Amino acid sequence: MLFRSTYLCKGIAGFSVDVTYWGNYVTATFRRGGKKNEGGGLGAQYSVGDKIEWRGVRSGRTFEPRAAILRLRSRDENGKLGEALGVVRIDGDTTCPVAIIDAGANRNANELARKAADGSAALSCAGISIAIVGVATERAKNHLERSGR
Repeated sequence: MLFRSTYLCKGIAGFSVDVTYWGNYVTATFRRGGKKNEGGGLGAQYSVGDKIEWRGVRSGRTFEPRAAILRLRSRDENGKLGEALGVVRIDGDTTCPVAIIDAGANRNANELARKAADGSAALSCAGISIAIVGVATERAKNHLERSGR
């Protein structure tokens, strides 16, 4: 029997994030207005970070998110904990994962994640596939396999 536990985390601009633990891995999916999102989510072997960097456009007092960056944690074959950054594109009410960056293998991981997030803003989720940005490590490949549609 697979143990499952889901936490709902409030985001911004009507978005929330469902963090679901499935025994030995976790997924984070984004949704707006309580609507279930079929666009896929980010997956990790161990856990996800407790902060999200929202990227988007500010107009006066309103902020329209276009992407989000979330930390993904996993253990390697030796049990050592490491992190990757997962980037999710926000296309209206739809979200889709677009990039995985190994934070330990790329000194500029945050910069790479922001470029991936900002670069995806002009694209539709229908035309995006998730990719590894920077050094393609086993950790990044593992997160890529657990993420997507």
